[in-house]
Amino acid sequence: MKNDFFVLMNDFKNPYQPTHINGLLDIIKGDKLPICSSKISFPYDVKEIINDEIYWNFNKNEELDCDYYHDQGHIISEELYLLINEYNLAPNYKKNLRVWMAGKQSDYKFNYFAFDRGTWEKGVQKNKDRIFYDVEKSKYKIGKRKEIIPTGSIVLTENANKYDCFELSGRVYGLSILIIISKRLKEDIEEKNFKGIKIIPLNEAFEEYCTDYKVSLESLLPKVKKNLP
Repeated sequence: MKNDFFVLMNDFKNPYQPTHINGLLDIIKGDKLPICSSKISFPYDVKEIINDEIYWNFNKNEELDCDYYHDQGHIISEELYLLINEYNLAPNYKKNLRVWMAGKQSDYKFNYFAFDRGTWEKGVQKNKDRIFYDVEKSKYKIGKRKEIIPTGSIVLTENANKYDCFELSGRVYGLSILIIISKRLKEDIEEKNFKGIKIIPLNEAFEEYCTDYKVSLESLLPKVKKNLP
């Protein structure tokens, strides 16, 4: 299939995108300080949360002017979410995200969503509809931690044609947790003045990710043993 897809990423060079945010996701509002880590594992346990509302808690006031931030799932402004939701999204769990800073609820309003991860058994995806990365046609090596390290063309399965927005999921280093979008959704997003995001062609996204997080390909791959003469 033709892989006309792109990756939605944090743009750390954009003045509206903070390099680090000190908020913690929780099902309990942050009205008591200092805030504590949640007992919920985001994004893995989101499907178990009954309430439609969750919280993003901060010990102190911070500026949140970006429209998108990847943090244990996808934190997205209401305007950007409304646009994306007009398209075909892979199965996901969406929550209203309320922001608490310094013990008080702020005026910031975001949405949080996480994609359904299917069913995994011993590192194998049992739900075939959730397989988007084509391991037969893509070029990659196996990393030190047994993850997939892209070394060339990334090819998607036919499942990708069903959606305009999804995650690769699985073991693809760096990219498996990011949002993949179709060309038509990409063009629609680019028409708006959303802040703090960048959209990278799928086959350039791994290199972009490594640059952003200062990771080298060599550091991810097992060392090759040299044969003695």
